[in-house]
Amino acid sequence: METTTIINIVVTILVLAGFTALAIPVSRFNLSENVIENKIPENGISIMVAFRNEIHNLPALYESICNLNYPKHLIEWVLCNDHSEDGGKDWILQIQKNAPFRIVYCENKTEEGKKAALNNAVNNATYNTLFFTDADCILPPSLLQTLNIAIQNHNTLLIAGPIKYNGNSSFLHNYQCMESAALMALTVESFKNKNALMANGANLCMNKSLFLEAQSKRIDLNIPGGDDIFLLEYAMQKNSAACSFIFTENNIVKTASEKSWSDLINQRVRWASKVRHQKYISGIIWQGFSFLFSISYIASIILIPFIGFTPAGIFIAGKMAADVILYIKLLPVLNYKINPLHITIFSIVQVLMIMITGIRARFGGYYWKGSYH
Repeated sequence: METTTIINIVVTILVLAGFTALAIPVSRFNLSENVIENKIPENGISIMVAFRNEIHNLPALYESICNLNYPKHLIEWVLCNDHSEDGGKDWILQIQKNAPFRIVYCENKTEEGKKAALNNAVNNATYNTLFFTDADCILPPSLLQTLNIAIQNHNTLLIAGPIKYNGNSSFLHNYQCMESAALMALTVESFKNKNALMANGANLCMNKSLFLEAQSKRIDLNIPGGDDIFLLEYAMQKNSAACSFIFTENNIVKTASEKSWSDLINQRVRWASKVRHQKYISGIIWQGFSFLFSISYIASIILIPFIGFTPAGIFIAGKMAADVILYIKLLPVLNYKINPLHITIFSIVQVLMIMITGIRARFGGYYWKGSYH
């Protein structure tokens, strides 16, 4: 068998494997049924936020908490200041006086980083139900009611939820929307299979006793960030049946997309850097396959003078066709309006992003919150 024939067969297998791996979760990806129940809210919920220099974001988050359809005496907003240098502290102490719900303010006095800030916040929380989000998020009005229903109906330890990006019509914004939609489909499927690989720390509800138990046994506290997947991993090992992903119109948390490619790459490198510390091998396998696919895709283009156009053609046409089909299904679920041209460009740029972030995550580092890791 000729070398070019073998290469074409291998390329075809890679493309088909990638498409198949995404086809199942995407075909099953949809909004959960909205369960309308007149359950009386019983659970006090502490909304946890670790922040650093977020004075420009906190007022919008505060307003969205004020608009929550939930008894205000059962809401607590716990904020931990991670060495901010702006006016966030003064603003919080000012609104704390007249807020319609309890606001708890605390600070990282010695340790630095989101992990330490969240630990501090949890130690100051009153309620046993914790909802983690970020300072640049907007919470939907029925969020806590949706969580309350899930908690009352099921003995849940952890509830993950969806994120939707706010932004303009630029390709940078649309790229993040398209990539996050695919990741969300994979996340939902992994929860259904009781093998959840990821969750977003900006929409994560957890039992306080589970958080404290996990903290006492974790060995990843030296790793910047990563609380979302490491806490999820611990919860899944403890009781996977008590971990769920809820995806309804009532619990989609909105957040801003990254404003520059540099920020986006640093964010993706930070995410990718967590995977090698996971105990579940499936996450490492998925990341490894994605990197292998991307390297092979780019190599097939570079080697066109030596192996011909066929391998590159299979990669380009196969991935582009898959992306178009997948996002016809995915984007309407999140009500994203994407320029069709951007979907075509995304198909190529994503391959470069995976390769860059993979190499940086393994051999380089990233900037996060003003410091290099």
